[in-house]
Amino acid sequence: MNVTEYLSILFVLVVLVSGIIMIMKVLKAKEGFADYKTDGAYKDQLAKVVALRDLRANGRQNMGQMLDFYESASTKQDPHEVLPPDQDSLVNFYTLGCRFAGYLGPFEKGYFNTREAVMSALKMGCRSFVLEIDYNDECKHKSDDNARYFPQLVVRNVQGRKFHVTASNPDCQTSSNSSINDVSKALSENAFSLLGSQNGPLIIILYILRVPQPDSQNPNRKLNYLSNIAKALNPLLNRNIENIPSGGKFSRQQQESLLLTNSIRDYNERVIFMCNANTDDFRTASPKYDTDKDLDYIVNLRLTMGQTQLGATTQTTTSQFGKLDTVQSYLSIPQDQITNAIEKSKLTYSVCFEQDPQVQTDSDTFQNLTSKFGINCIPIQIWNSDSDFLFNRENGMFAKYSFIPKPKNLRFIKEPLLIPKSASVTMNAQGGELRVPTTT
Repeated sequence: MNVTEYLSILFVLVVLVSGIIMIMKVLKAKEGFADYKTDGAYKDQLAKVVALRDLRANGRQNMGQMLDFYESASTKQDPHEVLPPDQDSLVNFYTLGCRFAGYLGPFEKGYFNTREAVMSALKMGCRSFVLEIDYNDECKHKSDDNARYFPQLVVRNVQGRKFHVTASNPDCQTSSNSSINDVSKALSENAFSLLGSQNGPLIIILYILRVPQPDSQNPNRKLNYLSNIAKALNPLLNRNIENIPSGGKFSRQQQESLLLTNSIRDYNERVIFMCNANTDDFRTASPKYDTDKDLDYIVNLRLTMGQTQLGATTQTTTSQFGKLDTVQSYLSIPQDQITNAIEKSKLTYSVCFEQDPQVQTDSDTFQNLTSKFGINCIPIQIWNSDSDFLFNRENGMFAKYSFIPKPKNLRFIKEPLLIPKSASVTMNAQGGELRVPTTT
């Protein structure tokens, strides 16, 4: 065998090996999308979630039925605190929320199945969905900056370690293979059609863990990352809260106060977007991003930092109408500051997470924080039976409804409209025209 033949054979071998490596990479990227669903552990977890779903879905009623009940007179058979028309503001309701949208659990080595998880959460009564979003450090090898920092749904522990089975949620995603988009589609198709979910708002909480920082090579890195989140939300944008009958400008967080004080009815079958990251840079971007690719335009309420920073949450220098804090921060509020904290909460939409995302808030703590501070949403994990107390038929907060009015002492009460009285006829100035008296 001469040198030329040897080199030819070597070249063919290199091509074959390279081809095999490429095929393996493709298979790894799609690894297990069919296979992981045949695993016994996956089947057991799905069965557990379905069992919890069926138990919690039994007898659920929609928002219209809830309002009919609470606005009616209290009776001995159905005692309740009546909700007057001037107290039906969005901010005056507790909302059943679900964290880790699209995830079936368990927390450690669990499974993403966006459709099954979203359907189960909706049937349980969830109307607030927390989308936990981050980019994946394992994609830093990509040559394209957009691919290196592509947003996706994640499950991370308190140290930031990934805790889901990769097979169910590929490491490096794209616009055509996006878990955020999958959840958006599932919500768009089912959030307003399932029994018990036909009306009332849907609240999307974008909890962004990290935002990549721009550099001289990629000055738009941060905005492109946030724009990819916006594009993934596209299936839900046709139900945004622009052009609602009561009026208002809610894009770019323009009227956060009005958003909260409007009647919850104004958002019937609409989607409200909340986000913890600062999206202001879109306002000065050049060239401008289209509105459906501009996350700042889409977000209606900014969730700013309380005592503890969570993810990419930032502090505010203006009035705080949205707040994201930890259970532990609320529990540590000094006694002499509780009254002030309660007053502030009346016109603030408050979302509260456990410091350790693996932990499910227990019954006593949940009751303490909601009844004392009026926190609007402490989201649950749909797979965790530790939240069963919320669905207890006798006294569970969300046993029947997804939205529950706060107690009167924690509500924002609208100022009554002052209608001037009619002036006395003796004060009639005849439009300023003076007439000379006549005698007969």
